[in-house]
Amino acid sequence: MIINNKKYLNFENDYIASEVVDVEKNFKIFESLYEEAVMLGSFKSDKLEIDTEIEISRVINSVQNSN
Repeated sequence: MIINNKKYLNFENDYIASEVVDVEKNFKIFESLYEEAVMLGSFKSDKLEIDTEIEISRVINSVQNSN
């Protein structure tokens, strides 16, 4: 059980800020999760709608290169 929520949130924020972003790894995870969702029937087709594709592109392009 978390007793000092503020201390925990500070720790969590510091930890997240110190992590190096691996865009390639994250994109592979995204692709795998998407393929699984299609396989399970969560999406009606294997193509994302254009609005979703644009939003995903925006997010990917907004990530600064960590190298």
